[in-house]
Amino acid sequence: MARCFDCATALNRKRAVAFRAHRDCRGKVTGTEKSNETTGRILVGTASWSDPGFVEFWYPKGMPAAERLPWYAQHFEMVEVNSTFYSVPDPRMVERWCRSTPDNFVFDVKLHQLLSRHSTAAKLLPPALQRRAEVDGKGKVVLTPEIEEAVAREILRAVEILRGVANGCAAPAAFAGVLAAEA
Repeated sequence: MARCFDCATALNRKRAVAFRAHRDCRGKVTGTEKSNETTGRILVGTASWSDPGFVEFWYPKGMPAAERLPWYAQHFEMVEVNSTFYSVPDPRMVERWCRSTPDNFVFDVKLHQLLSRHSTAAKLLPPALQRRAEVDGKGKVVLTPEIEEAVAREILRAVEILRGVANGCAAPAAFAGVLAAEA
């Protein structure tokens, strides 16, 4: 039997989500301990706030999609933005994410599939890059240094607001060179 992270209430294992507060618990899952010189800060979150399992079993029944991220942020301190693996987000969407969460909330931006060396269909790139990208016989992007840098810049441009507000953004290490060049 799984238990609520905060209040230890027994939960139905089928419905349990690791490290989550149970629906009736008013506590907040933080996953942090007091830091000292030998320990770091551990943030607990999930790989998405819109996973179908969450929608079915965790969020209050009938909750509109637009209310899920703010509700999620009441229970966790961070979330992985899984959608960036598949596409570059619209900056207006990223702004909505920021408005929906507290200032100390952290977004862990997942590396785009092309940058993590996964086979990527050209249609998953922004339109301007689709026209520039070289593709193989199956319509998959041929990774070149130029297209790799262009995709990294597009993602950074889209999520730049996360660096400019109190909300945190954990940028993938692969962006480090691009971030340094932009500074």
